[in-house]
Amino acid sequence: RGEQIIGAFTAAYLHEHTFSDDELILLKLLADQAAVAVHNANLFDNLQHQLQAMSALVDMAQQVTGKLELGSVMQTTVEVLQRLLDARASSISLLHDDELVIEAAVGIKPEFLKKRMKLGQGVSGQAVQERQAIYQRDTQEDPNFLFFDKTVRSLLAVPLIHRDMVLGTLTIDSDLPNGFDEQDAQLMTVAAAQVSVAIANANFVREIQEHAEELSLAYE
Repeated sequence: RGEQIIGAFTAAYLHEHTFSDDELILLKLLADQAAVAVHNANLFDNLQHQLQAMSALVDMAQQVTGKLELGSVMQTTVEVLQRLLDARASSISLLHDDELVIEAAVGIKPEFLKKRMKLGQGVSGQAVQERQAIYQRDTQEDPNFLFFDKTVRSLLAVPLIHRDMVLGTLTIDSDLPNGFDEQDAQLMTVAAAQVSVAIANANFVREIQEHAEELSLAYE
């Protein structure tokens, strides 16, 4: 279609045959019509995928913004994203001084929870330092890739940023190379923005509660 080749239209005879000019014109017309039909079907599929993704993001936003407990906010987020993006695993790491700590996850081995990474270490550390999404399309092509699990073949990490402050990272991974596409990356960016606000709000509520408890103890 246009300059883009999307496939081939084939016509064959069981016996020897030379196509006439009229037949070639007809075949070209049929091929053009088929290309338009395929293109329209792909557009429809993409639109359906986008609508489903946006609906899931709205649902996730409603779930996480309604929660004030930090652990619940993070766990809900990773579970929704793993299901939505058909990921092997999803995790949230929060920044503690100069380290990232995996605080919530689904799909990973239990021993990796609370795992610590130095800034600049691994894809998540790189995402924090560069303050932008990092996509490792095939981990086996990167000799410096930091493996927690050898089954990981592709990984996408997005920084969690609220009011210009980096809070941590949101990641998904797949056991297939090139496991995610541009739409997945866009959806992750939107999700990261939503959960960054929810995490900041949960932290604020926790700080108020801790301060109230300190005051209560001081006046006892």
